[in-house]
Amino acid sequence: MIDLFRVKGMVLRHYYVHKQSPARLVNMIGWPAVNMLLWGFMNSYLAKTYGGEAYIAGTLIAGAVCWDVYMRACWGTTTAVYEEFWFRTLGQIHSTPLRPAELILSYLLSSLYKLAFTFTIITIMVMLLFGFNFFSIGWDFILYLLP
Repeated sequence: MIDLFRVKGMVLRHYYVHKQSPARLVNMIGWPAVNMLLWGFMNSYLAKTYGGEAYIAGTLIAGAVCWDVYMRACWGTTTAVYEEFWFRTLGQIHSTPLRPAELILSYLLSSLYKLAFTFTIITIMVMLLFGFNFFSIGWDFILYLLP
């Protein structure tokens, strides 16, 4: 039986750690922004150069957004575990009544909110800077998320 109160506590712990650390916020926003700028300018270049085949450029930027989402999901989960080892808090966590399933669920949920934050930022950035509406793809964007 999973106690959601414990999971909420662990998710809040990760939230407060990220809220107080500018380096983590820059990592959540900075690298995706650089990546989207790179692929956005590549998109603009291909659209201007190959005019009629501009759909290829849209596919590239949509793929870059989805790749960043996929990479951030993997990165968020693994770095949460890595930080527990690095800051030597894993032993303290295991001395609490927190079950392994609750710990894993809290890692997944904290990764999910970081992913949602990053996805929102890069989607807004791509819409404002390059005029690409990621949601105009429709439900086909799920195909981009498949590994």
